[in-house]
Amino acid sequence: MTTADHAIHAEGVVKSYGSKTVLHGVDLRVDEGDVICIIGSSGSGKSTLLRTLAFLTPHDRGDIRIFGREIGWRTDGITRVQQSEAELATVRAPLGMVFQHFHLWPHMKAIENVSLALKLVHGKSAAEAEAIAHEVLHKVGLDQHVHHHPHQLSGGQKQRVAIARALAVSPRVILFDEPTSALDPELVGEVLNVMRTLAEEGMTMVIVTHEMGFAAHVAKRVVFMDHGAILEDGPPESIFGNPQSPRLRQFLQTSKDRAI
Repeated sequence: MTTADHAIHAEGVVKSYGSKTVLHGVDLRVDEGDVICIIGSSGSGKSTLLRTLAFLTPHDRGDIRIFGREIGWRTDGITRVQQSEAELATVRAPLGMVFQHFHLWPHMKAIENVSLALKLVHGKSAAEAEAIAHEVLHKVGLDQHVHHHPHQLSGGQKQRVAIARALAVSPRVILFDEPTSALDPELVGEVLNVMRTLAEEGMTMVIVTHEMGFAAHVAKRVVFMDHGAILEDGPPESIFGNPQSPRLRQFLQTSKDRAI
């Protein structure tokens, strides 16, 4: 199988901030239809890895390809140079992104937050963009809130607007960066239910999460990171039922203790 056959193919990804290296030569393969949950302690490099996959955080070394196309860098002769914004936008186009803190425009209604990129970036007419926005807001269960501003929405509703915004541009892959960690516990379920439905419909997703139950029941693969490296990568039944590394066993026990 070639790199073009993978939705995302990362090899030898290194990222440093000054003298501190936060990703140590990470390899990750994501195939279409995969639901991959990335778990690990805070500071293990999970969110940094996710952001490098979309080149929101530029990686220092290594190669990341989205459906076979390198993202972020191109080779000009023997020198690696950063892609132009136009090149980057083209390679990044198959990706949707959902962040921890929603990033909604506070002065815009839910439907306006969802339709904005469709009009400004994708050239849709106002009527077409609004129709798509209605469709995806319905999909995430927000028919009654399309004309509400963010301050009128709960945290779970805001995150569902953010998911609708990602869905509106018809991505082939959605990257989720701890989508429930900013929510009150009683609101987590409504967001996870939307994500569970997307998984059942075959959406390719890479999810940084602390929700172990969700990862155990929904993920096709679970990736455990520690100190900027992937220590284990396998199906949920192996990661949770038969962890190989002492560090993963310790992490799972600590997570279990916190949940009690």
